[in-house]
Amino acid sequence: MFGIGIGIGIGQIQKMRTRYTFLIGVTILRLSAFNEAGGTKRAPDSGSGSDKNTEQGQQMKKILIAAAAVAMPLGMLVTTAGIASAHGGQKVDVSQDSISCTLGAAQAQLAPKVTTAPVAKVNSVIAVSLTGCTVTGPDAAAFAGVTVTGAGTGVLHANTSAVTGLPATVTTVGKITVTCNTGTVHLKGPNSKLTVGSVTVADAGDGHASVAIGNTSIRGDFGGTDGGATSSLTAETTQTLADLGASVAGTGLHVVNLAGSISLG
Repeated sequence: MFGIGIGIGIGQIQKMRTRYTFLIGVTILRLSAFNEAGGTKRAPDSGSGSDKNTEQGQQMKKILIAAAAVAMPLGMLVTTAGIASAHGGQKVDVSQDSISCTLGAAQAQLAPKVTTAPVAKVNSVIAVSLTGCTVTGPDAAAFAGVTVTGAGTGVLHANTSAVTGLPATVTTVGKITVTCNTGTVHLKGPNSKLTVGSVTVADAGDGHASVAIGNTSIRGDFGGTDGGATSSLTAETTQTLADLGASVAGTGLHVVNLAGSISLG
């Protein structure tokens, strides 16, 4: 209701600006016409005086016409600028759009540390930065030429009681909140709430471990056409499997660093 009221108020202001500008222009033109007709009737003192008055009248006519020519486009410029500002303040609803980003700094802090001793549950504190984001969907055109970045934070609670080796899929409970910086484009919001139902870790075949997410859903921005069900993480650990294994066998694995990309929606 407040938004509608503000919009109507801005529209009325623009109409008033246009009306007043028009009246100014008409008034100046009428003054010009009046002056051309002779202006205020005064009895000439002499013939030379009459010529002088005529010359002054012509000069005044030129000044008034020039003023009218300036006033009209200036008023239109003010009105147009006001309308453009109102449009620029609108927020874009991207709940049906998707976004794909490259992982910048991305890590999961594990608590308790993962060791060779069996652990039933592990909490993963997630913190990632997102770069080079691309928006696709019905509102993609609004982001043309706009640099989009973001960040994600959250906690996933993983059931690790059945993990005996790789590959392994663990059931998770928790959400990751993703906040996007979209520059001059203002999002209607709220921020993306990514629910992750499972995490799969496997041997990537290049000496590192691959990490993927599944059973996802999204509330808020960038839910795509399926509510975030096809959201995905394509990532690998920056540590090698050998390094990860050494940490588990030693004092315990506390931090896992990732590189790759993520898609929401």
